[in-house]
This record gives sequence, C-alpha cells and structure tokens, in this order.
Amino acid sequence: MTKEIMKGKNKKAIDAEITSTVFDDFEKFEFFFVTYWKQIIYLCVAIIFGVAAVGSYMAWQKIKANNASGVFAEAQKPVTGKDSAPDYKAMEEKLLTAIRQYPFEAAALGARLRLARLYVQDSNFDKAFEQYKILAALKLPEEMRWRIRLDEAYGLELCGKTDQAIAKFIEASADLFSPEDFRCEANFGAGRLYLQNGDKVNAEKYLIKAVNAKATVTEMQQQESGISFWQSQAKFTLNRMNAPVQPVVTAVQAAAPAAKTAAPVKTAPKK
Repeated sequence: MTKEIMKGKNKKAIDAEITSTVFDDFEKFEFFFVTYWKQIIYLCVAIIFGVAAVGSYMAWQKIKANNASGVFAEAQKPVTGKDSAPDYKAMEEKLLTAIRQYPFEAAALGARLRLARLYVQDSNFDKAFEQYKILAALKLPEEMRWRIRLDEAYGLELCGKTDQAIAKFIEASADLFSPEDFRCEANFGAGRLYLQNGDKVNAEKYLIKAVNAKATVTEMQQQESGISFWQSQAKFTLNRMNAPVQPVVTAVQAAAPAAKTAAPVKTAPKK
C-alpha cells in the first residue's frame, strides 16, 4: 500500500515537471517571437522572394537557351548568291551576329567552329586561326576539342604551312585519350604530308600506324566511326608509294614503233 502511494506521488511529480518544462518552452518561444517578430517576418519574406527569384531566373535561362538555339540554327543555314554559289560572306556575318547576341550559350561553340571552317573555305586563314584560338581557351566537350585540333591542321596545310600541319597531326595522333578514329585520321594526315614533302621514311611510318589502327568497338561501330575509311586511304597511299616506277614514255617514243612498222609509201614511177 505504501509503495503504491509512493509510486503515485512520483508519477505526479514527473507529470508536473514535464508540464512545467513544456510551459517554459512555450514562454521562451513567445518571448523570442515577441522580441524578434520583425526579423522573423523579414526572413520569411526574403525566403519567399529568394525562391521566386531562383525560379524566375531558371525559367528565363530556359527561354534564353531556346531562343539562342533558334538563332544559331538559322545562322548556320547555307546562303547562296545570285549564281547559286555559296555566299560565304553572308554566312559569316550571320554567324558573327548570332555569336555577338548569345556569346556564352553552348550553341555558340558550334557556331564558332562553323565560322572557322567558313573562313578556311574562303581562304581567310588568319580569322580562322583566331576562332580556333578563342575555342581553345574555352571549356569544350572533349570530342569538339579533338575535332578542332584536326581542323586546325587542315587549315595550316591549306595555307601552305606544311611543317606546322604535320606537327599538329602528330600531336593529335599522340593523344592517347582521343578516340582511335581521330588518331587514325591524324596518322594518315601526317603520313600523307610527309610523302608530299618527299620524306618516304616518315610517310611510311605514319601510314602504317593508320593502317594498323585497332578499333575498340564492334565492326559496325568501326564503320560509323570512320576508321575503315582512313585505313583504306592509308593502304591505297602506301601501295601507290611502294609501286614500281614505270618509265615515262613520251609521245615521240610512243609513235616511234608505229613509224618503223608502217608500210612504205609507194611513189608513182617517173615518166
């Protein structure tokens, strides 16, 4: 009986302590709210405006990206002149206008690469290399960086800087992080230019590298990647380089045997 009374008293004491603690917490919260109610309201308003601002910014960015994609798609459409020939100047101006309008959009990277290729086609090599330089300083997808390096090598070749083009092709072929089709193309480019310069030793070295390129994908993917094309080009160039040299026959030499076997011309007897 005494134990039960003691347990009842202890339970009442515990309940009273819990009640006192809860009321103390309410009083503390009430005091805090009364003291700092303005700051609390300001904070809530700031959070609401912050969420709204972030949402608005993301929506604006999406709209801007969509608009930029449309502008760059239109700018990259080919333009023809009166004689149906490509109007490089008009295409260049369209791309430049789009880049100036949206210089930091992802689509601007592809537009700059397209612009550089147009400059090369128009033999405006200084401006082409200027675009390559700008692109090299930007954060690019790896595949675009590999493609730009090869494009730059072709540009150097077309403007007569063969030695620099060879160096650029060799640099591309030595990049073990690039896909095999890019390296195969680079090896063929280096071998082809060495052959053009009369250096058959180095030409054979890089052409054989192109022929021996090993795909890390299935045969179907190998066809799509372009390895087979560059390998066939390298094989053809090697076969032509190692073919026996045929003696050059002039038109006079070719006609000589026919002249020897020709029937003598009969002349009429003199009266």
